[in-house]
Amino acid sequence: MKLLVLSVSAGAGHVRAADAIVKAAQAAHPPLIATHIDLLSLVPKDFRKLYGEQYIKLVEKLPQLWSFLYSKTDRPSRDSLVGKLKRAAEKLNTRKLNAEIERLAPDVILCTHFLPAELLSRQRAKRKAERRKRLPPLWVQVTDFDVHALWVHPHVDRYCVASEEVAFRLADRGVPREKISVTGIPVMPQFSAPLERAVCARELWLAPGQIHRADDGRWRGRRQSR
Repeated sequence: MKLLVLSVSAGAGHVRAADAIVKAAQAAHPPLIATHIDLLSLVPKDFRKLYGEQYIKLVEKLPQLWSFLYSKTDRPSRDSLVGKLKRAAEKLNTRKLNAEIERLAPDVILCTHFLPAELLSRQRAKRKAERRKRLPPLWVQVTDFDVHALWVHPHVDRYCVASEEVAFRLADRGVPREKISVTGIPVMPQFSAPLERAVCARELWLAPGQIHRADDGRWRGRRQSR
């Protein structure tokens, strides 16, 4: 099985989630052939600069404005900012993305950002109307603990979400519940690897023999002299 994971490097979260999915796919039994592509590496330079860099600057320099825009655009109409962004995304040159999909021939495409999901959802509708070759099944990993309107597209086969609360919110926006899986947000495999108690104690300058669980459930220990 071949898996294509698409992210967008507007912030690190979407990319790290994609990296985690690829690592998990490679460690599966049997392993999947997983490829991760940052969509911004395939689009024109001006769009990449505007979409990636300006987003980071807005979040860092004007977080209150970003919060306002996030809330304002959550229930979009055609003439809203989100509606205009969707039409702009529809016009985005995606020939390189299509070429990569043809080259890799994935069995499933999974998006950790809403932009490639938006583009491919529209492409699936267009190909169906024109009776052209269909794209592979399209999955979306929502990397937020909430659901914004930009995540919701009509031609997505499955959504993977962080919690039952997010699943409820997604279903409230019209997504069939059978298309939603509660998976959590992907993290790199090393975060779930068990750690040796003695090693952890040494790193925290604690005496391994003195570590115990207190009545409140927390671990307590006596500091070692340096």
